[in-house]
Amino acid sequence: MLKILIVDDEAPTRMRIIKGIDWEEFNISQIIQAEDGEEALHLCDTFIPDILLTDVRMPKTDGIELATRLTQRFPGIKTIFVSGYTDKEYFKSAIRLGAVSYIEKPVDLGELKDVLAETVNALNNDRSTAHKVKAFEQSRNLQKLMEVAGELCQPSFYNEHLLEELVPEIRSASLFVTIVAKITFSSGSSDLSSFIPFMFQSIYEISDVYDAPSLTPLCTCKGNHIIIHLAGQSTGSNFTDYKMIDQYCNFVIDKLSGSGINSVVAVGSVVSSWKELARSYETAVVAVQQSFYQESDSVCYYKKTSAGTYQFTAEQVNLFSQTLKKQNRNHALLYIHNLTGEIKQYQNTLVINVLRHYYALICELMRLAQDEQITLYEKIGKEQDVWVHIQNFSFITQLEDFLIQGINQYYDSLNEGKYGNATVDRIVKFIKNNYANPDLSITAISEYTNLSPTYICHLFKDTTEMTINNFILNYRMQKAQQLLKDPVCKVKDVGFLVGYRNGNYFSYQFKKFTGLSPSQFREKTL
Repeated sequence: MLKILIVDDEAPTRMRIIKGIDWEEFNISQIIQAEDGEEALHLCDTFIPDILLTDVRMPKTDGIELATRLTQRFPGIKTIFVSGYTDKEYFKSAIRLGAVSYIEKPVDLGELKDVLAETVNALNNDRSTAHKVKAFEQSRNLQKLMEVAGELCQPSFYNEHLLEELVPEIRSASLFVTIVAKITFSSGSSDLSSFIPFMFQSIYEISDVYDAPSLTPLCTCKGNHIIIHLAGQSTGSNFTDYKMIDQYCNFVIDKLSGSGINSVVAVGSVVSSWKELARSYETAVVAVQQSFYQESDSVCYYKKTSAGTYQFTAEQVNLFSQTLKKQNRNHALLYIHNLTGEIKQYQNTLVINVLRHYYALICELMRLAQDEQITLYEKIGKEQDVWVHIQNFSFITQLEDFLIQGINQYYDSLNEGKYGNATVDRIVKFIKNNYANPDLSITAISEYTNLSPTYICHLFKDTTEMTINNFILNYRMQKAQQLLKDPVCKVKDVGFLVGYRNGNYFSYQFKKFTGLSPSQFREKTL
């Protein structure tokens, strides 16, 4: 019997789903519900769901973060996303997490039933596969294969008898090559050990599942890299041999991708004897390094290059900082674009050095943003979080895109609500940061700016065509409307949260502003 966790901040939606589905039809015996991601995570301390059905946009912990964290804890869980929004970024996140489906609100129960049937079928297939993987591990003597494959990466290998016993096809082979697949998981998991038998089964089955070239694999694993030694018959033509290898590599990428495993595959030099596989492995490792500078996730072949290494300097970080301070977005974006283009010309530059330099640039941008009270990246608030995040990037273009995203967010936030007058902009920012303080007033703003009340009132009105008090009122009412749309927030608390000591006076002001009482507004919007 299966278990499902339903998470949605709208109680009517949860109850409609729970009451509208015949759960026994899908072999689901336990249904647990939560109103937000935090409650769901707490419930999962004692409840292990097979299926997660979750809204995407929720207060506190949203559906994407919830699914990410539960997938890390329970790799076999199947996720169904529900949302009333059609945000492309959410769709992309759903795809990366390997979601079974993405259903738009209001939920069509017929569509949900079809998706549940598909999900249960996928779970049954996974459980069947798990048994096959265990049998595969036992029958293939996986541990010995991994040990031999690892020893072949070393210049000296003496256990020829064991090699031929485990891989008899190697005796007649005339073509050998090592490929290295750098892997990451769609779920964000970093623990590869539990996935090794499954990954290797996927690779060993390639010749059976696809019309693949007759290349015999021998696999092992180092860190987050799969090492695959291939043995086969040379066609006598370098072009045809490489075409055969390229086809096999793409089968590896497709096979792993279907299991929620992302990979970048690098190919070493082709050799004519298994005794030379150590050299092929060394060049494959270099090709992994070179793949970082590619534009896409295609197969990367080792290329002997005389290109030197790019020289990074502290002055580059200072120049970037000065460019940002001049508040010219186009110059800042062009600087990063040109820098990335220059580094690509030096593919012998160690990836770790590139990561460190971009990390320094990102940290400088974050410090400037912090001075302006600007948040650049959701869920990445600390510099150390940035370092963890960028280490998962496989290409330099991902670094460039990440930094460009931060630059655009920085300038968008700087320009938000700008009136072209530094003093007025300071006043607006002060109001937005202090609207929840009941003591916010013209006097408080005067003390903050060190300018007389009369002067700031005239300046503000002339610049914005609105009085300071009206601006404060409008901003508080906007915030109040946002809070009333959040079912977690109690109506009686809204006035206090937007700077009113007297709840009755807040209700009076709110009705005057919107034409509805706070309670009426909530009923209309929920």
